[in-house]
Parts: sequence; C-alpha cells; structure tokens
Amino acid sequence: YITNITERLNLYKELDSIENETDLINFSNRLSDRFGPLPEPSLSLINTVRLRWLAKKIGFERLVLRNNRFTSYFTSNPDSPYYQSAQFGSILKFLQENPDYCKLKEERNRLFLTFKDVDGITEAIGKLNGLPIPA
Repeated sequence: YITNITERLNLYKELDSIENETDLINFSNRLSDRFGPLPEPSLSLINTVRLRWLAKKIGFERLVLRNNRFTSYFTSNPDSPYYQSAQFGSILKFLQENPDYCKLKEERNRLFLTFKDVDGITEAIGKLNGLPIPA
C-alpha cells in the first residue's frame, strides 16, 4: 500500500503512538487522502490498535488470534491487585452468568479466556465488547 519503506516505518511508529479514537480516525483519513482508500490489511492493522486499547482497558496483557481461536491473557503476576479488583470480579460474574460465551482457563500459572470461531480482528473486538468494560 505504501511503497516507500522509510515512510511506511514512520507511519507504523506514528500509529503505535496514537492513544485515542479521534487521532486514529484522523490518521486513517490522512492515509486515505495521501495514498487512496485503505486496503483490508491496513484496516485490520488500524482495528488491531482498537483491539489493544480495549484489551488493556479490560485488563488483558496479551492477545493471540490464530486458527479462529482468540485467546486473551490476564496479567501474568498472580499477586497483581487486578485479581482483587471490581473489574476482574465483574468479568468472573459475567462468565458465571454466561458460561457459553467463552472459557476461562489456567495453564502454567497463566489465566486466560478463549473464544472459539473468531474470524478476524473485527470479531475479536466484538467478543471483548461483550465483556464488562470499566467506564
């Protein structure tokens, strides 16, 4: 989409530093103005930023989307105050009330949620939007 490698790397760096939706929309509009309509891989990259923001807000520190399985890892520190927080409690309550939404698992002292049949970044965003999100 952007043939100049230096310019592409600078734009990746800029994208990584964006911290809010307004700036992300402005960034996308600038790309469209300069290079034409964004192809699907570029839109997915921009949505990946949104997914990371949402995951961080919920309390996940790592995400993996592979083979239509979406895994969201909670903090790796078992002594983290997050596990005593109202946010974590609301997620546990939600999972108890909605046992088919996803699976809570623990492996190698890591707690995570797995979602099946997630076909891409947009669906992953939808899955996380279904969880309780702090205001």
